[in-house]
Amino acid sequence: MDGMTDTELPNSDSVVLYVKPNQLLDDQSGRKVEGFAFVWNGRGEGLSVNWLEYFGCLSKAQQIERVRELIHRSMRHSGGLAELNVGTVLESISDRLDEPRFVHRPSPPSPPRYPKGDPTHCELKGLPEPDDRVFAAEIGDMIAECVSEIHPTRASSGG
Repeated sequence: MDGMTDTELPNSDSVVLYVKPNQLLDDQSGRKVEGFAFVWNGRGEGLSVNWLEYFGCLSKAQQIERVRELIHRSMRHSGGLAELNVGTVLESISDRLDEPRFVHRPSPPSPPRYPKGDPTHCELKGLPEPDDRVFAAEIGDMIAECVSEIHPTRASSGG
């Protein structure tokens, strides 16, 4: 397929995953992401995420803004973009999975809804099959523990 690079992301880099509003939890320590948000749905070859350092020379805020512009997802305002460090996630789940890895898989344009390609798209490969519900949920919970920050799906207006 065109545009597939399969380049592995460096452990020092970060990705974001769109989290639906019903997958965000509030508790005393702040917002958390439900582990189910990180269960692979069986589409593609892995869990769909977006690579922030694809735009290496930009600030974190600018990287997030570019992902918001390019992501091939309908994002609800009350959802969030859960940020994960690649190395932290891999270290967390490597004891339970054979060869988990984040690979760069740019999305081609998909008009009319997504007229531009998404060069930041990546997949977390090596996750349990979605029909292995208990194991998939355990791994999802482990990944959820790695969330470092939850960014809004839209930039705050004004300021």
